[in-house]
Amino acid sequence: PKESWELQVEAEEDVDEEEDRAPRPPRGASRRGPEEGGEEGRGAPRRQRDEEEDEEYAPRDRRRSAEERGEPRGRGQAVEALEVGTRRSIVYQRLTKLLTKKGRQKVSRYIAEGAKFLRFAPRTVFVRMSRWDESRDKILTMLAERGEEGPDLLDADTNPLEWGSPLLRDLGLAGDPPGICVLSDELFDSVTTQEASQGIICIFAVPKQRGTEWATGNRVIVLDAVKDSRNLGVIMRTMEAFDAKTLILSKGSTDVYNPKVVRCSMGAVVRGGLQVLLAEDSNELRDLLKGYQIFSTDMNGEVSTADLPSHLTGKDAFIFGNEATGVSADLQGLARKRLRIPIADQVESLNVGVSVGIVLHAVAAR
Repeated sequence: PKESWELQVEAEEDVDEEEDRAPRPPRGASRRGPEEGGEEGRGAPRRQRDEEEDEEYAPRDRRRSAEERGEPRGRGQAVEALEVGTRRSIVYQRLTKLLTKKGRQKVSRYIAEGAKFLRFAPRTVFVRMSRWDESRDKILTMLAERGEEGPDLLDADTNPLEWGSPLLRDLGLAGDPPGICVLSDELFDSVTTQEASQGIICIFAVPKQRGTEWATGNRVIVLDAVKDSRNLGVIMRTMEAFDAKTLILSKGSTDVYNPKVVRCSMGAVVRGGLQVLLAEDSNELRDLLKGYQIFSTDMNGEVSTADLPSHLTGKDAFIFGNEATGVSADLQGLARKRLRIPIADQVESLNVGVSVGIVLHAVAAR
């Protein structure tokens, strides 16, 4: 039987992820950082302070070897983990930047939180101290097992990432053993994006854009300014299940590499099997969908999902709207047909993730 921390936590609060949230400060601490004239940064240039912090806190960022912690040896070598116990650690500060879209784009890395992702060949792993002490053997076993990363991830070499310590280096080479960093419980709790965390954060590389710059899959899902991170994650999970290969996001949609999107996709984001494209406006979307028959979902559409199989051409795209406003007029104008999902009269609408699932199931029944 699985340990409780291995089980996937499906139930979460029904609120959107705050895209650019800062790590939670300890009670009573100043929220201003060194750049803003906070207490820690007062009176010293930034570069000088960084050098002083590296020297002062170096003893707190250290390798915990297998022999020190009584861990098993793996592949003939002692397993080591870097231990971090202060917020002023460069490693911790760089981890917190991955909570923002800007930070993720800058270093081409993103967070996937949960024990499941240990089997996806992560680049770096952060573990809560108490979880490491309780379950380090299981963590190391899952890392060694791998097997869920998929062929796209195995070929995804990328730029190296310096974590600020020579003991925790990501050279950007796919398949390299990950560095392991053990965070104090307080530090880990300040960066987790979950209410019931399993104490595991895996870091993966954002794949480089490759191949064509237009849609290639037989079934394309277009999301018009869908902002709810859980909905986007569920949609990507559903697309993977029904072999829909291409996802196009309009301007205003949430970031694919948002931690909650990654979590709710249950591996679809990390495996990298979906082609993800961005469309700034309706003209760009039209160019991306050349050669496709375009459907726009509409409660008053002339085509019912029950009749959808007879209307398919083999290269079909389906536009789904924002949770509150539906499909915008500009994108509706691109559609050749309007698609309706029959529902009871007393029900006003369906969740966009549910709608995508219904439509893809109808397409698969062809």
